[in-house]
Amino acid sequence: MDPHTMTERTIHRDDRSSDPEIVAPTQAVRGSGGQPRRAAAGAARNDTLHPAGRRNLVSLDLGSSGGRLHRAELTDAGALAIEEVHRFENGPVQIGGRWYWDFLRLWQGIGDALGAVAPRLEGPATLGIESFGVDYVLLDPSQAIIAGLRHMRDPRTRGLFDTVYATISKADLYRRTGAMEIEINTLLQLIADRRDQPWLLDLAQDLFLTPDYVANLLTGRRVGEVSIASTTQLVDPATRQWDVELADRFGIPRRILPPLVESGT
Repeated sequence: MDPHTMTERTIHRDDRSSDPEIVAPTQAVRGSGGQPRRAAAGAARNDTLHPAGRRNLVSLDLGSSGGRLHRAELTDAGALAIEEVHRFENGPVQIGGRWYWDFLRLWQGIGDALGAVAPRLEGPATLGIESFGVDYVLLDPSQAIIAGLRHMRDPRTRGLFDTVYATISKADLYRRTGAMEIEINTLLQLIADRRDQPWLLDLAQDLFLTPDYVANLLTGRRVGEVSIASTTQLVDPATRQWDVELADRFGIPRRILPPLVESGT
């Protein structure tokens, strides 16, 4: 679910045809600059798809400016036949000097995308959700959204690392979480919530990062995926679990942090 840990696949499409191109998967390897380096893989044309009833793979990619849904099938040769099924817009909204995600529009786009792919699926299907990290939704005990989903670029977290380092040293924070010093991290956003609107965390029963909330709405499961959770600056990379002692230091309730699961579970 996290863009830094997903397998990337090269997709080529002939605009003159509605048929999906057959491509072989390529594993993305991140270099020191964070840019993907693709291992060599050739495209295999004229392959035949598995018979109807074999597994369908569906990828939902939620980006900062739009979403895309792709459907893929494994061919007899082990390559992937990939087609883009649907696109929709996404983007932040500014209200009263604050920046929010328009999750209602995002959810409508997701529904339209799933509706578009449903007639193309035959047999079992697997859905993978990829999204930006750090941003989250807070739910009350009735599972209602408590407040609008704040956007990572909202200015409320500017300069907050000074507050953080008054409580924990920079070295110790990095040792505990392995996360980069970025002001958009979930930790700083939650500290800003506690400072500006403390009742939000007092009322909250659950916290979901964006892709986890989409998965929760679709499945009802109360879990967080560990790679996307690592963007919060609240996960211990050694145990791959929440650092609840760190959360305690900043008044973040343990109860809101969902159990973490591995990718693909």
